[in-house]
Amino acid sequence: ERPGMPASVQDLVIACYAIQADRAWGRPAGPVMAPPELAAIRPELVLRSQDLPSQEEFDRASRRAEGIFGVARQPVRSNRASNAIARGVRQRAGDLLTAAEALTEALEMHARTLGLDDSAPRLATARALSGLLNQLAGTTESTALIRALAAAGLPRENAIYRAHLDSARTVTTGINATRW
Repeated sequence: ERPGMPASVQDLVIACYAIQADRAWGRPAGPVMAPPELAAIRPELVLRSQDLPSQEEFDRASRRAEGIFGVARQPVRSNRASNAIARGVRQRAGDLLTAAEALTEALEMHARTLGLDDSAPRLATARALSGLLNQLAGTTESTALIRALAAAGLPRENAIYRAHLDSARTVTTGINATRW
């Protein structure tokens, strides 16, 4: 009865184009964190090309995201993959930030008693992770977050950093419960 495609078919074509052309969804006010559902595609949404991290940055960040934060590794460098990694890391960084900062503070407060100096691996790890989590939780742009994670000065194995973050709350409780 009406010329042209139904709105649902138009939305499907647009969504397919977004995937095929590797475009990121956005609004005039800024990026959209996750691709919208077909029914949620509105005229105010736009498709933009997004600056991507280099392949080396993407690979390193993807390994770190998986090893440290438990975020699923993405096999192909794309807008969609970069956004998925960034979304997962940002969420986990926000969840872990309070515990990591509390542990850093407790270790610094009792450093002398615990025999920790500035070069002690536990204290250096706590400081590095607290700073990194702050940076990652506050970074809204996906490519910037991927680059920050890739460039972070984390010379040890990812499992060490994950264990530190997983045990931060328990260790802080133990430190704070001890009578020094």
